[in-house]
Amino acid sequence: DFNQFYTKVAAEIKNSEKTLRLIIDFRDNRGGELQIDTTTRFANSVNRLDVNGTYILINGGCFSAGVVTPFILAKTINGAKLVGSPTGQPANSFGPINEYLTPNYEMGFYISDCFYNFIPDEDDDAIYPDFTVYQTWEDYQSNIDTVLEYVLELE
Repeated sequence: DFNQFYTKVAAEIKNSEKTLRLIIDFRDNRGGELQIDTTTRFANSVNRLDVNGTYILINGGCFSAGVVTPFILAKTINGAKLVGSPTGQPANSFGPINEYLTPNYEMGFYISDCFYNFIPDEDDDAIYPDFTVYQTWEDYQSNIDTVLEYVLELE
């Protein structure tokens, strides 16, 4: 639950002596329920905390709310940077799907009836990071998180 997660993270940051970096990892997040109000409240609470830098990790496995949430956080948290590789879809896309049944055979099908236009006049095919860092196959096999290591080495 995002509300519980955000509340816990904000409390941990507030109770720590000094948080050097806040790293929020959305890699391979296929989405879920989009909670814009909760995301915005969390971002505003991070802005009131003593954090040296906020980095949001993304990759091609991010879809749906797993794209929109990091996009909102990056735009709302002061100085936040996206790190990783482009997301699997753009921020402007169709949203939640609804199930419908055909009247005669009651066969189910799903369709989205809501289009989210977060970036007007934008046709990008993905959300692109501020710092592009790809996880290589060799690093994966060696159990090295290239993207996280990149953020940890930033000044």
